[in-house]
Amino acid sequence: MSKITYTFPGSSPVAELRGKTFNGGKFCRLDGKWQGEPDAVNFGEHTVSGKLVMVKAKIEGKPELEKALADYQAAKAVEAAILASIGWPQYQAVQSRAINAQGAYEAASQHGYPIKQAAAMREADEALDAARAQYPLAAAYAKAESYSVASHDQKASAGRRAMEAIKSGADPLQAIEKMELDWAAAASKCCDNA
Repeated sequence: MSKITYTFPGSSPVAELRGKTFNGGKFCRLDGKWQGEPDAVNFGEHTVSGKLVMVKAKIEGKPELEKALADYQAAKAVEAAILASIGWPQYQAVQSRAINAQGAYEAASQHGYPIKQAAAMREADEALDAARAQYPLAAAYAKAESYSVASHDQKASAGRRAMEAIKSGADPLQAIEKMELDWAAAASKCCDNA
């Protein structure tokens, strides 16, 4: 998502904001909730009238912000279509069940061997293996996603780049190959520097 630039109009209710341009804005909600459609742009904390405040611009009635939101939503729709074409929603549902089954098993394991949870986890893992075979491109995206949350910043960066490439329409298997090569080079460099 690109950063948004906006100049507050001369008619802004806050005199100190009139005519000022802010950069780096991100879509948000005025009510602070993270779910739901954005209705504002957040430009971060700035000093206004001697106080450090969060500067936000309401989108409604501002053509340039309405256009930026429409462009953002169109780009997200394209990304969603690309991910749907590789089977990501179906794969992700199976993956979530496997993660939940593992969590239930681990929680129940504190009181002995949980037979019921172990069976559920085994079934969920088998379903995930089947999903990997059925949706190999979605499994590739899942691998990029797992890299993106790695504790090593270069591994995480390689994963985020692969995810963005896939969401932009790149071949998932090629994106993963590049991700793994980038990470191998970075890891090798780290070892050389040690």
